[in-house]
Amino acid sequence: MEEAIVQQHQHLIESIIKDKFDFEPNDFTFHRFSSGNNNYVYCIDVSVARKKSRVARSSCISTPLTSPIPSDVDKVILRIAKSGVSLIDSVRIRNEVAFLKLGGEALAPMGNLVPRVYDWSDEGPSATHWILEEWKHGNALTKKDFQALGSQTKQTVMTQVAQIVGYFQDYSLPEHFIHGGITFDDDGVMFSVEPTIPCGGPFPNYYLNGWKDVPGLRKRIDAFFDQGLERVLDGVFEDKPTMIHGDLGLANLLFDPATYRITAVLDFNFAHIAHPVSEFLFSFLDFHGFLLSTIEPQGCLQGLQIKGFPDNTDDLDDTLKVARLWDHSLKDAGNKRPSTIPSAELIANIWWFSQELCEPFWLIERWITSRTKEKLAKTKAQSAAKLD
Repeated sequence: MEEAIVQQHQHLIESIIKDKFDFEPNDFTFHRFSSGNNNYVYCIDVSVARKKSRVARSSCISTPLTSPIPSDVDKVILRIAKSGVSLIDSVRIRNEVAFLKLGGEALAPMGNLVPRVYDWSDEGPSATHWILEEWKHGNALTKKDFQALGSQTKQTVMTQVAQIVGYFQDYSLPEHFIHGGITFDDDGVMFSVEPTIPCGGPFPNYYLNGWKDVPGLRKRIDAFFDQGLERVLDGVFEDKPTMIHGDLGLANLLFDPATYRITAVLDFNFAHIAHPVSEFLFSFLDFHGFLLSTIEPQGCLQGLQIKGFPDNTDDLDDTLKVARLWDHSLKDAGNKRPSTIPSAELIANIWWFSQELCEPFWLIERWITSRTKEKLAKTKAQSAAKLD
């Protein structure tokens, strides 16, 4: 299977580079990054052709929301969509292209952090959908790398991420955008569409069986939806639709290794328009800024996220000290954060309740097939206990 994928990708890469640059296979090299849960990511080096004094084709823009390829470019990035990763294939490419465009505009005051899109395709089978984009210099930081940094350098990193959050929160979206994803027509006119994250069936797998095989649970769930959900939602304070990256963390940032300045913000796979608290339900896991629920508060972390952190850090462990540093970075940037967003705790509880109803990994066939029946049963039982 892996060999067939490699051959398929090689043919696709050769076709794209021939079309965009008019380069032959011996004019460039490429390698695949080992990381990438939802995409196959390739770095394509065309510097060999540059040394032969070859130039790219005329940069006539024909695909919506793309930028011309600079004549002196040496590297480009190709992201080929993986199928079967619990993302809606019909919207994911255009959604990401749109958010790369909007994200670049939102973060313009911080420089050119978001890769420009050179071309893209969502035609044919989902396994051949792709985005060709700008290569960005810089190194990734792992969670272990971050933990090893001194407090001042950690602060430098967090301050920049907080700035990014602020620019996303403050970005003025078109008034016709509603919660969900974004797509666009052949003229590049954007409009709202369903998000890339599946929000309803039917689904091919029925392992959970609608919770019908857990005595009494389905009856209580139905009663809540019939009699209690609307009343709970009435308590949610509405806020302006906000640009949400959906996976803002170290894995999707690049840094200058000498200064720890952010050089790139990557991967808008999960980007969407939503309530501002939504970012805290998807992002900041590295900073312990993931907004928790009251049923799994991780000690006092959830309470501190909602009510605020103390000034005295003597009684805080290392996890809480990092979480406090992140909270203060958001505060110093003037951003909305869980302790200042009305209904944040209620929204988080509703969100995590919905996740227990059907965790996203139940929609991923490769996740199910990689686990034994015993592990699947244990995972299901854990969710049932939380719902109960």
